[in-house]
Amino acid sequence: MMRMGYEVGLRTSELMGLRVSKKSGLLTLFEQLDNNHFSHVDQFKYWLQGRYTKGSKSRWIYFDRSLLLDMKRYFETERQWLIDQTDSNESSFFLRTDQRFIGTGIGEEQGSRVFKKRAKAAGLNPLLHFHDLRHTFATELFHAELAGPDGRETRSESAALIVVAQRLGHAIGRNGQAPSVTAVYIRMRLQMQEIEEMVNG
Repeated sequence: MMRMGYEVGLRTSELMGLRVSKKSGLLTLFEQLDNNHFSHVDQFKYWLQGRYTKGSKSRWIYFDRSLLLDMKRYFETERQWLIDQTDSNESSFFLRTDQRFIGTGIGEEQGSRVFKKRAKAAGLNPLLHFHDLRHTFATELFHAELAGPDGRETRSESAALIVVAQRLGHAIGRNGQAPSVTAVYIRMRLQMQEIEEMVNG
């Protein structure tokens, strides 16, 4: 769940938009992992429906192969165990494990609750939130978009910001530029490294 924040850039409420339905759902992507025709693919795209996003705007989100493999593992093990225990036919990818709601789909704030619990157990700064993972995602993506294979800047900052805005679900302005709110997500490199060290231990 935490990886959805810092590797995909999702808001906690958008975690509810990950569905396991066959038609254009995660099951299709899981099948692609085992299909030789997709063996060269490193990024798998998923259509996040607007009813789960801020501003109700649908967008493509991307899972790299290693994340998708871990998602498939969760689906086949822990999630399947919850389904077996409860006879649930829930289509939400993430299911609740607390006794009262076991096997039901997560709510809008579940990512934040899990983050707070884990951050407290790890002794992290209590001012950190799930949303900070999204900032880390935006910063990493921004720097990756700026740099070429040799590590030197090959792209303009405005072009990199447009990619970040699209992945975060921010609307591109009529002038073709990323909105100013996108730049707020880009942390200074030192800030980002400090947060990563806290999250990764």
